[in-house]
Amino acid sequence: MVAPLFVFASTARRMHDGPLGRYVDGFADFLRERGHPREAIRTRIRLMADLSRWLKRRGQGVRNVTAQGGEEFLRSRWRRIACRRGERGRLFVLCDHLRQ
Repeated sequence: MVAPLFVFASTARRMHDGPLGRYVDGFADFLRERGHPREAIRTRIRLMADLSRWLKRRGQGVRNVTAQGGEEFLRSRWRRIACRRGERGRLFVLCDHLRQ
């Protein structure tokens, strides 16, 4: 569940926007079960939410979460936000989770 990870309820709700919204809580639980610390889970959930909003703006859904789509998303993201170390790997884990 995402709500306990964020101070404001509005932030937690925003993490559920877009086509990936219904998978957010499950992904947070998946990460928690594997022992990820709270801040690491928050970082990954924010990345997932950004990807979900990006897909929504493009009129795409979860089926468009592919390696190529992920690269396009990261290039788009890095134009607005500085590249963060490990984002490509975090996105790979997210994509793998969604495929399962």
